[in-house]
Order: sequence, then C-alpha cells, then structure tokens
Amino acid sequence: MKRYGYIVCLLLMAVAWACSPFPRESERSAEAMRQAEVVYGDGSLLIETDTALFIPGLAEALGYYAGKRQYGKAALAALYNGYT
Repeated sequence: MKRYGYIVCLLLMAVAWACSPFPRESERSAEAMRQAEVVYGDGSLLIETDTALFIPGLAEALGYYAGKRQYGKAALAALYNGYT
C-alpha cells in the first residue's frame, strides 16, 4: 500500500512539473525566433527592411541554440540580433 502512495505522489509531481505556467527555455527561444522571422523574414538578405525592433529573448536564444549545438539556429539568432 505504501508503494502505491509513492507512485501516486511521483505521478502528481510529474503532472505538476509538466503544467508549469512558466515557459521552458526552449519555448522562449523558439518564440523569439518566430517573432524575429515575422519581422525580418527568413534571414536572406534579399529582403531589405528598415524595421528596427527589439525582440526580447534573441540573445538568450543564441546562447541556448549554441549550447545545444544547433549552430544553424544560433547563427540565425545572431543575424536577427544584429538586425536590431
């Protein structure tokens, strides 16, 4: 009986952790990249834009993607960050 209580407690803790109201770092980084893509396009220099808009989280996205060794996304985040 004690074992089932332990399992139920672990299950409830896992559900509470998964339902956290705070977004994870991966979600924040992906959202910053989506916002930058909407503003600046896909990163090609064919589209010139004179928009200078600060997008929060791009510098953190750069560090996140570089740490995950996703260098293509890290370079794109650096490019978007350079646009601003």
